[in-house]
Amino acid sequence: MTTTRVALLQRLSEQIGDWWTDTTTSIGNVNQKELIDTSLLKHTMGGDDDGFLDWWVRMTSGAASGETGRVSSSTASTGTLTFSSAFSARIASGVTYELHRFDPADKHNALNAAARLLYPSLAVPLMDETLVVDDLLSNPSFETALDSGAHPSWTNFGTPASVAIESNRVWHGSQAALYTASGSAVGGAQQTLQDGSSTFINYHEITNKTIFFSRRVWCATADTARIGISLDNGSTFTYSDYHSGAEDWERLSVNVAIDDPSTTAGDLDILVRLEVAISGTGVFDGGSNTGAFIDPVYSYTLPSTFIRNPQAVKLQVDDDHPNAPFRGLRVGQRPRQGQLIQVSGLGILTQPSTDAGTMEINDPETELLVSRAAQWLSTIYASPGRAGQEQSGVYRLDANMWGAQVAQLRSIFSSHKHAFQKGAQNRAGMWHTEPASSGVLTLVFDGDR
Repeated sequence: MTTTRVALLQRLSEQIGDWWTDTTTSIGNVNQKELIDTSLLKHTMGGDDDGFLDWWVRMTSGAASGETGRVSSSTASTGTLTFSSAFSARIASGVTYELHRFDPADKHNALNAAARLLYPSLAVPLMDETLVVDDLLSNPSFETALDSGAHPSWTNFGTPASVAIESNRVWHGSQAALYTASGSAVGGAQQTLQDGSSTFINYHEITNKTIFFSRRVWCATADTARIGISLDNGSTFTYSDYHSGAEDWERLSVNVAIDDPSTTAGDLDILVRLEVAISGTGVFDGGSNTGAFIDPVYSYTLPSTFIRNPQAVKLQVDDDHPNAPFRGLRVGQRPRQGQLIQVSGLGILTQPSTDAGTMEINDPETELLVSRAAQWLSTIYASPGRAGQEQSGVYRLDANMWGAQVAQLRSIFSSHKHAFQKGAQNRAGMWHTEPASSGVLTLVFDGDR
């Protein structure tokens, strides 16, 4: 369950007694700095001129919806609020708005800060199944959004007529890669595993070994979709058989022996390709027993959402069933090449940047979030730069009050944390994590393979 940012803003405002919403009764003046609502007389502060001085208005409908303005003066008799700066449009009659003592931007910041500070008491469950044992590919399962018309880490070739995300026909995960070639040339995508000018793979370690490449492929036409390997940067390829065209998923594979690069012209450049024939269409995906393999790989980069150690690392038990179960490593067990890795843990709640954006939270945990946001807000306003000495003391008392409520709610929710299998008792001698220079975590399998 999720809750929108605008709903969280209302909950926080109600929590601190700062919620008022209504509808304008007349159109404001032409300079776009005025709002008129005779219903303001019903508000506690509505009977006094300048009773709303320095308050904030946030428009929630009309041409200026989503914009905020600070009140520079108010007239009780007419229900008129005048602002220090103009809105982008004149405030019409019959549009809705919110009235706040505290800047709504500060409230949004407070909610996002609470989401960070309450981790892991409040967290979003993480489950990643994109890593494959010993796989050298980047973005092997195509589970990310397109970037400039290409699947990240894959380079289009042959000017394909269409590059898309396929979410209906999928072998594993939530999406696959769909390529349609033009009517004049084969097309698809390719990925460089070894650039001859780099040291990604040491020559002496792979000479006289074999590179294996496999993909799950769906195609409706025979002799249309296949995969290939090149050791000379795409000049020549060794290809798999074509997909049969049976309108079903098939595992295509190809392997090539790696010669000593010192005996061949130029550097060793390893490239793998997903190819579709002229005017053809093919769908490609990853999963168990798919990838590009040469030697055992011990270290795997985890998604950046994992900010602490995973709670469990498991391996899929059956390569040929995309929904086969995962099991944790047993003592003495070593990962097998091609096995799909499942990593689970907890991540920080999403911090939405728009009203329609959502946070992965719902009642009763929302009470804890808004209480922590109120504590953060009171602490910020207690600083000398935000309040005078007397008012600062009031905010400090509010911060202490909210802090006590946060502690009480945390103790209530502590027995209802996300139910994940903890991997700490199973990982000793089998896997551990290390920080990479980029700040992300890497999963490392222990033991010889």
